[in-house]
Amino acid sequence: MKSNRGFTLIELAIVLGLAGIVLSMIFSPIIFSFQNFGIQNEKANITSNLRATMDHLTRQIRKASEVEVVNDNAIKIDSKVYKIQDRNLVKDDSILIEGVDELIIRKDKNRMEIKVVIRDRKNKEHSLSSTINMR
Repeated sequence: MKSNRGFTLIELAIVLGLAGIVLSMIFSPIIFSFQNFGIQNEKANITSNLRATMDHLTRQIRKASEVEVVNDNAIKIDSKVYKIQDRNLVKDDSILIEGVDELIIRKDKNRMEIKVVIRDRKNKEHSLSSTINMR
């Protein structure tokens, strides 16, 4: 009689296939939660940067004695120029807030509209806008 020690190739393939299915069922929720955490973290950072930018600009405009719109994406507040440069909000060549893509400013007679735009990794726009009534 022959002694059959070991596994056949078919038995080994079946065991490896079943182990792969079980491991993918175990690890797919973990991978999904890590990806979801990264997305939510990015959204929180974008929202924080949007609010910080808008808060800073509106405070400076409200307490300023002179506000002048230089162009659609730059504003002069009490002789200080605020603009977007290399994805940063810059005040007279010093970086205030990083990661800001666009600053859109429109001014009518007694009204100023400000819109701040940040794009995420997938190039989706996130924006925050505010209207300030000038006196």
